[in-house]
Amino acid sequence: MFITMATLILSISIIILYFLRNKENRVLNDKTRMHLPGNFIKLSNGTVHYKIEKAINYQNEESKNKIKPTIILVPGFSAASFVWDANIKTLAKADFNVVSFDFFGRGLSDRPHSDYSLEFLVQQLKELLDALNIHDAVNLVGLAMGAAVVTQFTLLYPRRVNKIILLDPLIIAPHQPALKILKTPLLTSFLSKTILLPKIQQQALKYLHEPSRHTQWQQEFSKQSQYKGHARAMLKSASALMGRDFTPDYEKLGQLNKPIQLLWGRYDQTMPISQSERITKLLPNVDFHTIDNAAHLPNYEQAQEVNAKMISFLNKY
Repeated sequence: MFITMATLILSISIIILYFLRNKENRVLNDKTRMHLPGNFIKLSNGTVHYKIEKAINYQNEESKNKIKPTIILVPGFSAASFVWDANIKTLAKADFNVVSFDFFGRGLSDRPHSDYSLEFLVQQLKELLDALNIHDAVNLVGLAMGAAVVTQFTLLYPRRVNKIILLDPLIIAPHQPALKILKTPLLTSFLSKTILLPKIQQQALKYLHEPSRHTQWQQEFSKQSQYKGHARAMLKSASALMGRDFTPDYEKLGQLNKPIQLLWGRYDQTMPISQSERITKLLPNVDFHTIDNAAHLPNYEQAQEVNAKMISFLNKY
C-alpha cells in the first residue's frame, strides 16, 4: 500500500512538473503567422521566418546605385533573430541590403522533424538565399554556432561568399553525456521540456555581461519556447553538435584567403575569449577585435561599436 501511494504521489508530481514547465501551447502555421511580425518563406523542410532591410530605404539621390553585397546575419544555437535587431537597420543605412532569419526550431520558423545537424542548417541557409534570389556573393556574419554554419557554407560554396565576420565562434561543442538520457524513448518530451529548456533559459542570462541593462532580454529570448516543437528541436540540435570539433573547418576556411573579421566579447562565459588565440592561428591576417563590456553577444550589448567595426571592415578592399 505504501509503495502504491508513493508511486501515485510521484506520478502526480511528475505530471504537475511537466505542465508547469511545458510552455509549448501555441502552433506555427499559415493562419497564426498572419498575425506575427516579419516575413515568411517556404523551403523544402518548412517555413522560415526572416527580416529584410533594404539599403534603398535609406538612400538619397547621391547614394543610389551604390548598393554593396548583401549581408546575411546568421544566429547562434539558442537565440532567435531578434539578437540582430540593433544591427540590421544601421547596416542597411551603410548601403547594404541585410537579411536576418531564424534557424529551424527557433524563433518563428517551423520545427520540422529532422536531425538538426549543422549540415541541415547549412542547407537551410543555402535554400534561403536561393528562395530570395540572392545569387551574387554575400557577406556572411555568424554568431557562435552560426559562425560554424557560415564556415561550412563557405567551404561548400566559396563563390557565393564575399567576406566573413565571426562573432564569438563555436570551436568545440561541449560533450554532454546527460543528453543521452534525454534521448531515451518516451522520456524525450518530458525531459527536454522540464530539464533541457529550463537549463537553456538559465544559461541565457550568462550571454550578457550586464543583463540589468537589457531588461527585455529574457522575455524576448523566451518567446520562441511557447511554440510546439521547440524543446524537441533544441534537444536534437544539442545532440547533433555534442563534442564536435570545428577546428579543421576553420583551418580550411583560413586557406581560402577570404577577408575575415573576428569579434569577441571580453567577458564571454560560453565561448571564453581565451579560445581566440586558437582560432587566430587558423585564420591568417584575420581582423581581430576584442569588444569590451560584452559577453557572448557583443552585437547585442555593444551594437554601436560592433556596427562601426563591421561596416569599416566590409567597406575595405
